[in-house]
Amino acid sequence: MKVAVFGGTGRIGNRLIKQCLDRGLHVIAPCRNPDNLKKEFDHENLEVVKASVFSAEELTPLLKGVDAVLSCLGPTGFVTPWADYSMFSSACQAAVEAMEANGITRYIMTSSASTVYDSQTKEPVKHKVIVKVLTVPIGNDLKRTEKYLDEHESINYTIFKATELKDWPYDPPKEDPIMVEGACYDPEDSYWVPRSMMGRVMIDNISNEEMYKKKMWVSMSKDYWKNLQDKSGE
Repeated sequence: MKVAVFGGTGRIGNRLIKQCLDRGLHVIAPCRNPDNLKKEFDHENLEVVKASVFSAEELTPLLKGVDAVLSCLGPTGFVTPWADYSMFSSACQAAVEAMEANGITRYIMTSSASTVYDSQTKEPVKHKVIVKVLTVPIGNDLKRTEKYLDEHESINYTIFKATELKDWPYDPPKEDPIMVEGACYDPEDSYWVPRSMMGRVMIDNISNEEMYKKKMWVSMSKDYWKNLQDKSGE
């Protein structure tokens, strides 16, 4: 299987590429600075190409022969609350245009749980300020991206949403994640999820037709984090 990874130099993308290669997938990674990835990964199944993920013209020839597009793009710095932000929607539109030109239908992306928060959602208190106020442009653009995907029947998308990401552990947990369709935050459980787990659920569900057209909230249990902390303290 061959996949295209967008955002491969990021903290989810880095882990995603490693997992793809470990599992025998062929990866093509378009990015602005190919040398950064080439230094980190030296693998016969990885093709790193200098290209813009915002250009359908550049992506169309690169996606020939690809089975799925996995996007884990994310902001690289602080985004002001008044910014005109369109990174996610611009990349998604370019990807869909290039996919349709190549007959590709599978698109998987990471997103934020903030796009499904409403008055009925039990959410972490700090997210009421941090997510809803400070990251309004990002959340709005993610919503535009989801709307765009909903409008394109030819694309079998899955969107995996996280409330709060953690860098550790670097390798994906063996335990199964909590996955719920739509808005979710259970105060009796955890809202943290390792970035490596976001990579794992993307790969696990590439061929899972039951996940087509779904938006899934992803997390790990409090017991998982407690056990991990206990082990790290041994």
